[in-house]
Amino acid sequence: MKNKRTISFLVCALLAFSFCVSFVSADTAQESEEALISEEMAIAMELEAKAKAEKEAYNTYPEEEVYTIGAEEYVADYGENESENDIASATTSFNTQDMLAWGENISWKFEDGYLGVEGVGAFPEGISPWAQYYYNDIYEAIILEGITYIGDEAFANCHNLSVVHMPDSVEYISERAFVGAADQGYLVFVCSPDSYACKFALSHGIFVEADGLYDTPLSQGNIDGVSWELWADGSLFITGNGEIPDFLTEFAPWHEYCDMVKTVEIGTGIERIGEFAFQDCANLGEVYIPASVKEIAVSAFFDLDFENMTVYCDENTAAEEFVTEHSIPAEITRISTSGNIGDNITWELSDGVLTLSGEGDMEDYAFFGFTYNKAQKIVVNEGITSIGANSFVGFAYVTEVELADSIETIEHGAFNMCRSIEKLKLPKSLRVIDDQAFSECCSLKEVDFPEGLEKIGKCAFECCEELETVNLLTRIERIDDQAFSLCTKLSGVFIPSSVRRLGDYIFNECAEDLVIHGLAGTKVEEYADEYGIDFEEIPVIDSEDPCLTVPAIKEEAPKRELTGAEKIVDAVADNIIFVLIGLCAIVAVVFALVVVFKIKSVKKAKAAKKQEKDE
Repeated sequence: MKNKRTISFLVCALLAFSFCVSFVSADTAQESEEALISEEMAIAMELEAKAKAEKEAYNTYPEEEVYTIGAEEYVADYGENESENDIASATTSFNTQDMLAWGENISWKFEDGYLGVEGVGAFPEGISPWAQYYYNDIYEAIILEGITYIGDEAFANCHNLSVVHMPDSVEYISERAFVGAADQGYLVFVCSPDSYACKFALSHGIFVEADGLYDTPLSQGNIDGVSWELWADGSLFITGNGEIPDFLTEFAPWHEYCDMVKTVEIGTGIERIGEFAFQDCANLGEVYIPASVKEIAVSAFFDLDFENMTVYCDENTAAEEFVTEHSIPAEITRISTSGNIGDNITWELSDGVLTLSGEGDMEDYAFFGFTYNKAQKIVVNEGITSIGANSFVGFAYVTEVELADSIETIEHGAFNMCRSIEKLKLPKSLRVIDDQAFSECCSLKEVDFPEGLEKIGKCAFECCEELETVNLLTRIERIDDQAFSLCTKLSGVFIPSSVRRLGDYIFNECAEDLVIHGLAGTKVEEYADEYGIDFEEIPVIDSEDPCLTVPAIKEEAPKRELTGAEKIVDAVADNIIFVLIGLCAIVAVVFALVVVFKIKSVKKAKAAKKQEKDE
């Protein structure tokens, strides 16, 4: 009886010892886990501090430099931070103090690369004083209202001149006013779209910065059922059914702009090109004539330089016969349904589907043999890594775009004015949507943005008038100026806290009830407040919830405090190995005690038998 009590006591002691070991182990494990969590938190805090520092450095990047002419300030922007309207909105009046006279009515001042000119009337004849003394140092010129005539050699040999602000008062610019100028780059006129300076620039290959100039046709009209549109890039489109009439007693309606016409594209349905239709279009270089044209008048292209002209037409057509019969030295290029873009990409048009195949980046400004009015669907196959700049601009009849997942970049203007696209599913690998990539896609209602998207460029979705919701809950870091401006139906935008840069007027002139959704206390909320846009915090919801109907950001919920019993169970579960070792130890001890007890019993029995025998 005494031995049984001893064994029971030892078993209880061993059990108690085992549980103590388990709890000690649990505490140790918990301490280790807490230490690990603390380490992870420290790392996270360090990364957060680093990101914050980078963000502050990014946001304080110098976006502009202020310089002075006389007593007034001007603004010059840098690089990617430059808005296309910044140049046009530069101050154009300044103090006349310390200005120098040129002739009786013109004053000028040069300072730090910037030239200011004011006065009334015409420049004096002859080379200007700034062109004599500062020809290599002038980068930007500001001509004020009142100047009417810019004469010969006013800016002669100003090699680094890049921007000229032209007032509406200018009525004439000499053909030699800019002789030898801007030979280190290209020249830009900042002016009104309906000004003389604008027309002069467009007809002389000078780039024009003018509000709305490239958004709508420069001029358009209708003649006996035939419509025409002239665009600022020099493209003249003539569409409809019937004939382009003869112009024997008056000029064609586009003759006013004849010097700036570079391309003439005649639509299917036009049957005749009349007399003197394109007279004096001295810079005309490309003419597209479809098979529907059955007759071309002898003087239709009167007084043109055919040496530098290319005629696009099919075989055995009136266009081919016209060029051959009149010994016109123009190059004839067939209107094909397939071709190459550079050395690595091919294209083919079949049943309205334009398919691109190959590897690597597309070249910019791809030419598809005037298929812009025939393609209804664009398919870009796997292997192509970028969509080139302005590749599909003006493909007005394309309703569907299918892009392979290998595409990483959509360059600027790639799908500009593709006005029939309604839905877009962008590829998973896409990282960059560049400036104006989908601007004026006025039928676009829905865009599926990929998770890896990093940047949306300036005016990328400008004038997408049917777009109602934008969900950018991706890893987006940058949204540039006016990215979604003039999206007049856009009422809901979801932006993640990962965004590092938000440009100016991203949602300019969107729907009045526009709401920006994001996490409270982030740059997104600050941006909404700055521009007076309603803000709503995104609810913290489990993204795997099948009932989820709005985009949400998943956050870790705080853990519930465990009860005493749950702590014991949790400790046992976390330390099952130690518990098993303890139980095995208990079994081994019990077994050893049983063996010892048995041995003692046997020895005692033997000793008793021996004693009986001896007696």
